[in-house]
Amino acid sequence: MTVTSHSNDTMRTQLVERLRDRITRKLVGTADRRELAASLRRIAADSCGNGAFRTRMTGASSRVKEVRPELERLARRLADPDPVDGRGVALTKALLSDGAGPLYWARSPESLGARLREAFAALEPRA
Repeated sequence: MTVTSHSNDTMRTQLVERLRDRITRKLVGTADRRELAASLRRIAADSCGNGAFRTRMTGASSRVKEVRPELERLARRLADPDPVDGRGVALTKALLSDGAGPLYWARSPESLGARLREAFAALEPRA
């Protein structure tokens, strides 16, 4: 390996680390967290027919009704100003954006409750 190749690898690694840090800071920022919390609350409200307006893509209502308390608990934790781990925010974002996942597809083999609990647990900052 040449000196140039080694320094390119080092620079590339540093760039990837800085990018990952920037993405993590954005994920754990209050604006993104509030937006995710609001989405979870809308889905929970829509599943019970209590929503002020219907979301474009509503959740699989039978599944969402069953886990409504967990949805609301996750929303409260995301909206809380206490620090969170970016992994939990990313898991929540993935759940909300996966149209073929258990939140939106009633026949999904995945457990919606398990996914919500996993995201909630992953929000706790690591020591």
